[in-house]
Amino acid sequence: MGLKPYIPKFKAIVLAHLQKMRNEEWAYFRGCARDLPAVAVDYAVESTETRESVLNGAVSLDSGPSVEETINASQRFSANATRIGEIDGQPLYYINGTGIYLWGPTPQSPATISFWATFPAYPPGW
Repeated sequence: MGLKPYIPKFKAIVLAHLQKMRNEEWAYFRGCARDLPAVAVDYAVESTETRESVLNGAVSLDSGPSVEETINASQRFSANATRIGEIDGQPLYYINGTGIYLWGPTPQSPATISFWATFPAYPPGW
């Protein structure tokens, strides 16, 4: 089984967290989306975007570094990783100050679901 069945739960937890996020923090991440180098150069950041619309358009199924590898990639990430929920017994993390949300079926699995509040740009410190 792939990761697709986990996307609705991932989105629900992330959206609940995004809706509690201070407006200033959200504005900072959307400013990064506009100003930092982009991974999706054909995506236009719109002033009408909502937290939910960005989330719905930017959830990513990844095959690369695991949750554990990503969090341990830098002191900044490991010091700021906060568990905001759980899916199938595995923590869903938010990395404070970066806008990164990350979950995997195991800590070492290279298959992950992620969302960057800075999409289409790389998160600060990436």
